[in-house]
Amino acid sequence: MTKSPDQRDTKSALIEAALIEMAEKGWAGLRTREVAERAGVNKGLVHYHFGSMDNLRLETLEMLMSGIVNEAAAGLIAAPTIAAGVRQFGAHLESFRYDDPRGVVLMEAMLHVPREEWLEEMMLRALDLYEAALRQRIETDIETGALDAETDPAGLATVLTAALDGIALHAYMRPGANLGSAAESLATLIERAAPSNEKERG
Repeated sequence: MTKSPDQRDTKSALIEAALIEMAEKGWAGLRTREVAERAGVNKGLVHYHFGSMDNLRLETLEMLMSGIVNEAAAGLIAAPTIAAGVRQFGAHLESFRYDDPRGVVLMEAMLHVPREEWLEEMMLRALDLYEAALRQRIETDIETGALDAETDPAGLATVLTAALDGIALHAYMRPGANLGSAAESLATLIERAAPSNEKERG
């Protein structure tokens, strides 16, 4: 049965409230009453929409991960080249705030991956989607001559996923770090691996 607009709005409000609560109080600090109060609804609606706090955590993280991954993947696919996509990623991080609830919850979720099988599976799905977007962008660059024809798309996609994740991690661990410069350096390395005739045309 399709949920009414009011039901969808309530569920979205609860997810947003759960995200902020987890950012402020930690993964284990999520409480039904406090989530409901923050969302401005009766606490019985938490269990009505999610059944359990574990399900609320799951849906909150799925919403968070899909938003972050889809946004990043769309930017990489739309960029003129993979190097341009990396620069856009760096520019996005320049406006990053280390106390952004999305980032705080994402970092904490990563710490729980070894202990939560469902969380590990969700993170791996997100990584697979992100790497697939990178691989698609790399394959296009190979076809157009922006990258060497012998470039391994899967291997480079994995390396870039790890590198971009590492730059993002610095955003949380080292507030004030010049992340735009880090992304620019990575983009420059990619461009230097381009075929010589492409460099000459540039």
